[in-house]
Amino acid sequence: MAGTKRPYLLTDSVALSANGSGELTFRVGANEHFEGHKIAFVKTSTFSITTIKNDSGLPFTNADTDDPITSTLLPTTITDQNNPIEFDAVLVIEKNDALTIQVLDTSGSSNTLRAVIYGTIESLTT
Repeated sequence: MAGTKRPYLLTDSVALSANGSGELTFRVGANEHFEGHKIAFVKTSTFSITTIKNDSGLPFTNADTDDPITSTLLPTTITDQNNPIEFDAVLVIEKNDALTIQVLDTSGSSNTLRAVIYGTIESLTT
């Protein structure tokens, strides 16, 4: 039903080679509107976030390869008291857009990273 919000989990995962880079991409369809409230990460080893942006290039952090967000700053196991991380403002992903998180393995071993954004999705058509 158009205009009805429902709970929704946007998920993605990436398998990183030792010291390799990759992306977590959270895409919303052409007829949907997503509002995220929390994000959670689970990893097999250490990593860094080097950028977070949407398809039009709008940044969601000032992190970069010289000053990344390290996984030691994030709750990354399901047992962490603060996992998931709550956003101070709603994270909006508009129709036909995506949020991309660039990540880099820092462990020197292969690493699988999974993430989920907790929120609501609204269908814009009937």
